[in-house]
Amino acid sequence: MMAGWAISVFIRYKKTGIVNALLHIVIVLSFLVLIYLPSMVVLENFASYRTLFAFNLAVFYLVTDQVLFFLKKQAGRKIFIYTTCIFLLATGFYNFNYQILTGEPDSHS
Repeated sequence: MMAGWAISVFIRYKKTGIVNALLHIVIVLSFLVLIYLPSMVVLENFASYRTLFAFNLAVFYLVTDQVLFFLKKQAGRKIFIYTTCIFLLATGFYNFNYQILTGEPDSHS
């Protein structure tokens, strides 16, 4: 997946040059490393939980980067960004108010 993403970055930057593509890749990889740092502070019972959030966030970032590249029109980008923000806010509101505050276990448990 990372190789496919890197190849798409080189294709994206073929007009501006390899240096810009490499700079983009280095910056994104730096952010991906920073995503993992907060989870290193927290003591957790299972090590897989430590990487799960970081991995999900990294994949979300890379997919969003690709989607925004393929959406050429500014109106399409705005719709995608606003829809994603509203979805994430609604999901966060629901999780906080109905799963964290009430303390009810998930129905899958």
